[in-house]
Amino acid sequence: MLSPHDQAQARSYSYHLLGTVFLQGVHDGNITQLRALPVLAEQLKAFPSEEDLSDELTPEAQEMFDHAAADHQHWFGFNVFPFQSMFMSEECRVGGDQTRVILDHYQNASFPIATKGESPDHIGVMLYFLAFLCQREAQGWDQDNPAAVKAAQTTMVEFLDANLLAWLPSFVITMRLTEHPFYSVLAEVLWSLTLEHRAELESVDSQVSSVPAGTNAATSLLEQEKTSLRDIATFCLTPLLSGWYISRDTIRKFSREKEAPAGFGARQLMLHNLFRSAVEYDGLPAVLDAMQDYADVWTAAYEALEDGGVNSVKESIASWMARVKATRGLLGTMKEMAFVLQEEAEVEDAE
Repeated sequence: MLSPHDQAQARSYSYHLLGTVFLQGVHDGNITQLRALPVLAEQLKAFPSEEDLSDELTPEAQEMFDHAAADHQHWFGFNVFPFQSMFMSEECRVGGDQTRVILDHYQNASFPIATKGESPDHIGVMLYFLAFLCQREAQGWDQDNPAAVKAAQTTMVEFLDANLLAWLPSFVITMRLTEHPFYSVLAEVLWSLTLEHRAELESVDSQVSSVPAGTNAATSLLEQEKTSLRDIATFCLTPLLSGWYISRDTIRKFSREKEAPAGFGARQLMLHNLFRSAVEYDGLPAVLDAMQDYADVWTAAYEALEDGGVNSVKESIASWMARVKATRGLLGTMKEMAFVLQEEAEVEDAE
């Protein structure tokens, strides 16, 4: 058993290591530490050995790390945007109120941000902040200062509940469904680490909730006098409203399976194109069936997370799951309105 001091130190190290990978990917500066974690060793066995990690990498080792950098960019630069503002705001873009909320936490705790200009609400920066707070807790234990320990733990609980744990369930499932051999496992490691940490802090009072702000967006969308395909695409691509995350690769998958072109570009453009082409080729019901199946996958994934969650997190998971179920209902209504949507698509073309 680790002492409280050593436990806090170990958590600080773990949060910092995971934050580095989400920010930078796998590289020659963190591969040794990552491979030391048994749960990740299998996924990283193809990377260069210790002998190859000299001052000058072999061409083979350099090529592998270059591929890892491109893979990191593919997932976190083009598919899954790991920012609180992407998951927790109706605008679904980096910046805005969610970023300012995170920055306030950092400033109140005197956290020095040094991440080469990355947005404060990137999950990697948020993990750096947790590492910083764990280090403060460790210092409190080292100095036999219960007040300092309590202050660090309280700040951590409030930060976890009001921010990271409010969207981490959706992010973890997003990564799980990518089926990436490394990053999906990394997200599970983060989930386990964070849940265990929060469970041990259960006795620390929290004045905030990890439940995302309530919304009946699916119902409101259906009640509008005129809802366009573009409106529905925007809704489906906004996690806070729809309860799920749809990446470019997922849209391409729907497109290939249902033979409905989605084109290229931003996610909203691709999904809008997918809906329009599906309407044009009388394939909208098939696309919506696939998306309803996807909603079922998300619901099952939330249920699985709920089984192992602490109480404060279970409420967050239930809220996300309710949104996915509402989205499934919206897609069902879209199938019933397929003829109307076809007419609207024709009007869009005319305009």
